[in-house]
Amino acid sequence: MIQLPVHFKDVKSAEQFVSILEEFPYACDLTSGTQSVDAKSLIGVLALSHRTDLNLMIYDSDISENLLDRLQPYITGNLKESALQSA
Repeated sequence: MIQLPVHFKDVKSAEQFVSILEEFPYACDLTSGTQSVDAKSLIGVLALSHRTDLNLMIYDSDISENLLDRLQPYITGNLKESALQSA
């Protein structure tokens, strides 16, 4: 499992985030505190998008470099450090 801290600037960025995740076969959730939603659900992501403590949970330890590259604009902090800490 990989956990990445994420953020969204606006609704459009949340929509783009979901579109990217839908292209990959991984199961993933977006969490904030005790709340968790399917990260491939636009309605779920929008419900949490205003929060500042968001984490993307990807339930696979061997994820595509392409996915990580495409998620970079939404990741808070250093991508490599975040991925290494959760691996």
